[in-house]
Amino acid sequence: AFAAAAFVVHHRTKKVGINPDWMVWLYVIAIVAGLAGARLLHFTMATPKEFFADPMIFFRIWQGGFALLGGVILAGIGGCIYAVARGIPVLKMCDAVMPAVLLGVAIGRMGCFFAGCCHGQVHALPDNAIALFPDSFASGTNGGQLWLVPGPPFLLEMTNNGVGKNHVIVLATQLYETIVTLGIFLSMS
Repeated sequence: AFAAAAFVVHHRTKKVGINPDWMVWLYVIAIVAGLAGARLLHFTMATPKEFFADPMIFFRIWQGGFALLGGVILAGIGGCIYAVARGIPVLKMCDAVMPAVLLGVAIGRMGCFFAGCCHGQVHALPDNAIALFPDSFASGTNGGQLWLVPGPPFLLEMTNNGVGKNHVIVLATQLYETIVTLGIFLSMS
């Protein structure tokens, strides 16, 4: 997500009149602030007791726990501070960066989908749902299933060994957000 976003920003800065070489520090700030913000939001919202009991858990990234929107928020704040410090008009910077943020969110939400987290509420499986994967994949330890539904909600999912609810049919909100943010990104490009 970071690499794709940096590629987009690098090309968009030329269009809005910002020197692309000035963006190198923005990329570093976005990566560091994004990862820190994603960790911080996860612990303050999902497991605050664990975090405040042992703040060093923040640095144990191998244990998982990233909230995408926390990363977007803190990276955005860091980017605005960098723009002001560098003398770049903040709105011009936002014009260059926002499509890249949408692309990053789309890619990040695919990560959420594959991790089995950030899903929607539990939903009943309609009789007319069409399974997209063979039963052998869906019943595997790390497998899951996607179903197409002819009407709303259009797409349902189930994971077997994910971070969120397992063996329960839920709304595929990660895929909804991926489709919407990718569509907006493409319309802005």
